[in-house]
Amino acid sequence: MDFQKDVLDISNVRPVVVDFWAPWCGPCRYLGPTLDKLAGQQSNLWSLVKINVDEHPELSQQFGIMSIPAVKMFYKGDIVAEFTGALPLSDIEKWLEENLPSEDKAALAAILQSAGSIPDTAFMEALRPLVAEHPEHKQARTVLARHLVFTSPREAVALLEDIHMGDEHFDLADHIRKWAHFLQIELDEQGQIADLLRKAQEAAGQGNFEEAIQQIIEANRLDKNYLDDLPRLTAIAFFGIFGTKHELTKKYRRTFDMVLY
Repeated sequence: MDFQKDVLDISNVRPVVVDFWAPWCGPCRYLGPTLDKLAGQQSNLWSLVKINVDEHPELSQQFGIMSIPAVKMFYKGDIVAEFTGALPLSDIEKWLEENLPSEDKAALAAILQSAGSIPDTAFMEALRPLVAEHPEHKQARTVLARHLVFTSPREAVALLEDIHMGDEHFDLADHIRKWAHFLQIELDEQGQIADLLRKAQEAAGQGNFEEAIQQIIEANRLDKNYLDDLPRLTAIAFFGIFGTKHELTKKYRRTFDMVLY
């Protein structure tokens, strides 16, 4: 075989899944027919190339093959995904679904790079059509909800309905839900803490997020456990949504931590 021609050159047009195997390898004999079946079913999406490591030790060495079966997906000349061992059919299908390049994934990547400060109206408008057309993209829905929660908390939470604990997007989704809860909760209680939280809600509604986090931190200073830990959970959600690199997180996260501990 000619690796440059059969794999790298083809990968510039479509993904190529390479199965590094050997005839004496029992797990390889289990995995091989599964890959053959999937390659036949999805021939319009990717190509399969099998490499016998005994016949091509130089390739095995080049790609650091330490155990077989070893499967690597090449795209545009690069390895974009890989796994080792004889995975069951369902796991391989999931691996393919998550890693095969597609136009919508490329569109999402391009849109994500265009994101500005939170919330970014232009960014949301660019992302909405992709989410509507591809609701299966949890990342796209979560990122949209991250911006949308400040203006439409109910809609943001609805986008996250199927994201549960164990999902890779759960942590951010949980922050969004908690912030949405804070924005929507009716604080009818009297007292200084309730006043601070109402001021924070008002400031957030006006887009003054620095004022909002200042009021929330002060509420934590007085009683972080007020209304089932509302001040504490709201502050954590705030920083979780904005992220560690945001100027407000850099400016106020340490102050919040000092108030807590």
